[in-house]
Amino acid sequence: MNKDMIMSTSLIVILSSIFIKKNKEISSAILFFLWVLFLMIPYKNFKPKMWYIKMILLYAGLTAVVYSIWNKNDINDNYIIPILFLINIIIVFPICLFKNRKIFWRDLLKCIMLIYLLYSLDFNKLRMRGGKFVNLDEKWLYFHLFLLLFIYYDNNCISNEKSVPIMLISLYPLLFPLNDFLIHRLLSLCIVGSMNWYKLYN
Repeated sequence: MNKDMIMSTSLIVILSSIFIKKNKEISSAILFFLWVLFLMIPYKNFKPKMWYIKMILLYAGLTAVVYSIWNKNDINDNYIIPILFLINIIIVFPICLFKNRKIFWRDLLKCIMLIYLLYSLDFNKLRMRGGKFVNLDEKWLYFHLFLLLFIYYDNNCISNEKSVPIMLISLYPLLFPLNDFLIHRLLSLCIVGSMNWYKLYN
């Protein structure tokens, strides 16, 4: 694992998090740069290929939240962002679960917990204004974060040894107010995920 690259990535994430909400031009420039970085990744690098769809969903979510920061749009804030959030949870099923027969029963338990996570969600609490959650269920958010963190780590979903820094970066958004959680989570995952699949950590 390249420690210098991990440190550089962390610095990029921190600076992006600071400047992403400064003004519309900076937000657009950061978003454009990240899309270019993602589109430069060879498709063959994604293993399994479902990760390509996952990354597209992350980038679509980031784009929608950045748009929400500077523009009021009820369809985007009340439907597009929450639906993308949910799809990003649901895609965990085909990416991670039931790939290893040795942990079948653990995966079954995780599957039940994921179903409960989705069942217990109040869709209205995912709605946003100005890139912020307006009525966030904090307990649900914490449960969602640590459940997915456990699944990704226990199932080695990313399929390489770089999963640890990517797991840790998932906790980084907790340094910000929780109503700002989504913008920082999506930003950090897009940056670290793209650099991982681009093989910059090799």
